[in-house]
Amino acid sequence: MNLLITGSITFGLAYALIMSVVVLISMKWNIEIWYDDFPPETQKLAGPMSDKAKLDRKIFTPLFAVLLLGLPAIALFLINSSFDDPSVFSFSWRALSVYIIMGIFYLADLVLIDWLLGMVIDPKWLYLPGTEQGPNLWSIKKHSKDFLKAMLTSILIAPAVAGISLLFF
Repeated sequence: MNLLITGSITFGLAYALIMSVVVLISMKWNIEIWYDDFPPETQKLAGPMSDKAKLDRKIFTPLFAVLLLGLPAIALFLINSSFDDPSVFSFSWRALSVYIIMGIFYLADLVLIDWLLGMVIDPKWLYLPGTEQGPNLWSIKKHSKDFLKAMLTSILIAPAVAGISLLFF
């Protein structure tokens, strides 16, 4: 069982790094992709999302979803293959593993991107167009709520990924 937890934490850290880089690249490419993650006050100042951002979001969202769900599935495969007896890696352990992996990313997102980058470092490229000259309206309260929502959603996602993984390995 120690290998399961250690593997989950290790893959969780790698997953957090990969996903954080993807998020940062997408933010640098077009911050408006993340329009809904901004507080309502910021959205009001920025006005409606541009047509380009809507198109970029349509392209980015499916790719992001594939990474969000696919990388934990790959981690499950790698953890499973490290056992002499793969039956040790039961459904509940797989679900817990996915939950840990995703939770580490969500925590990294909250602490490193939302708080450290968005609120402390405060680069202007993280502002929605039209809000660059205003005050930083990033809200730790909003992002903390988003973190909790993500963790609650993961309670549903983790068993789904675990169940699908059982069909293949």
